Amino acid sequence: MTGQDDQRGTVGTKGAEAGRNDRRVRILLDHLDQEVGLWQLNVADGTAWRNLRHDQIFGYDEVLPEWTFEIFLEHVVAQDRDKVRTLFQTAVENSQHWSFECKIIRADGDEGWIRAHGEPVRDPESGEQFLLGSVFDISRLRRAEEQTRLLKAELNHRERNLLGMLRAMVQLTAERATGVKAFAKVLGDRLAALGRTHDLFVSRGSFPVPLVQIVRAEMAAMDIRPDRFTIEGDTDFALHSKTAESATLVLHELVTNARQHGAFSTNKGRVRISIESRKEGVARIIWTEVWGPRVARPTEYGFGARILDTALGQDGTVKMDYKPDGLVCTIDLVASRPRPTMDVARTTVMPVEMPDLKGKRVMVLEDEALIALSLEMTLTDEGVVVLGPFSSVDDAKAAMKGEVDAAILDVNLGRDTSLDVAQTLTTRGVPFVFLTGDGDWHRVANTFPDVPVLEKPIREVDVVVSLGRVLKKAAGRK
Repeated sequence: MTGQDDQRGTVGTKGAEAGRNDRRVRILLDHLDQEVGLWQLNVADGTAWRNLRHDQIFGYDEVLPEWTFEIFLEHVVAQDRDKVRTLFQTAVENSQHWSFECKIIRADGDEGWIRAHGEPVRDPESGEQFLLGSVFDISRLRRAEEQTRLLKAELNHRERNLLGMLRAMVQLTAERATGVKAFAKVLGDRLAALGRTHDLFVSRGSFPVPLVQIVRAEMAAMDIRPDRFTIEGDTDFALHSKTAESATLVLHELVTNARQHGAFSTNKGRVRISIESRKEGVARIIWTEVWGPRVARPTEYGFGARILDTALGQDGTVKMDYKPDGLVCTIDLVASRPRPTMDVARTTVMPVEMPDLKGKRVMVLEDEALIALSLEMTLTDEGVVVLGPFSSVDDAKAAMKGEVDAAILDVNLGRDTSLDVAQTLTTRGVPFVFLTGDGDWHRVANTFPDVPVLEKPIREVDVVVSLGRVLKKAAGRK
């Protein structure tokens, strides 16, 4: 190869590298244009140039014909308006950086949060002063921070309640204890009961715990064989944290009493636990002991009796009926119906039978690229024909013109939601599963009560099992 050839080769290599760099820059600029609101404000007349993303952040589908500083201030909530105006005036007067966060009201009336930055620049020819900057939609971040704050407040509240409960347990158990060993044994058993309920909540994330699961956990912990008790009736109720802890103590006292004095103290004794709906939001548990020793009302009022009388507080009542043939305890307590995914999301602990999804056409609507990619890989591994993933409602609706067997829908899609798509799928009889990362499953629970809702982060097995179940249910309706 000659020197001239070498030179041409070097120039060609540099040209190719420059071309790749140009493409990378264009990709970066396209990404910025889609994700970041860009603006340039003329300080003299208050008019501004913006890109489309800027106006979308404020709730507009298209760029408005005109945008001014005053129009921007109208979107800022009243309590933040003076602060933003003062920061703007200071930045203009001192030619300094302008940076702030504030709450806004979007064009559709929804609240949001923005983070904005501006830098003063001056046109060297005309001498006009501008602020050049960017605006970001931080609404999701703020909602996450608020959820964290509420979670901390709830944890602090539960901790105070737990410490108060522990103090009362120690004091009242000590009053009735016949010695140190007896005290340690009784107190340890009661603390273990609380610990079991705590473990149930940890294993289920933020979901209420099924009432039946609490009963069975307490029976198992006290070495009561499954053939010694039955659970019947309306078993779909679940309990939130405070009620669950109190109900666990009540159940622990009932099991302990049955072991020492009641049905479980003999080989033949049995307990029948009936659950029924008393009224909206209230479950009734009827604990009935049979084939045990004769029963008489206790002559002493110990800590166990106090727990049975007072543990539920405002969340319920306990009524003891010391019938000669066996104790009957009626418990009314605040309870809820679990949402459709309680047996799927975060609770698939035992091995499950994976459904056959091979060849199914599943549409994926998810605006987070990495999550969408993960879903696509998971479904592809199961032999699914993935439609998408799509990040916009319009693209998803276009895909629905063809054949769709099922769908996975992220509830929130930036400033939009997938609820219109969900309604269309429902009308067509196409089953689907919701995803959410904002803890807002209640937004869809009333409109789509039978649709599973998986909370992020999601597990592959939960997605596959949920799809299998909704497809099977839909097939049964045909």
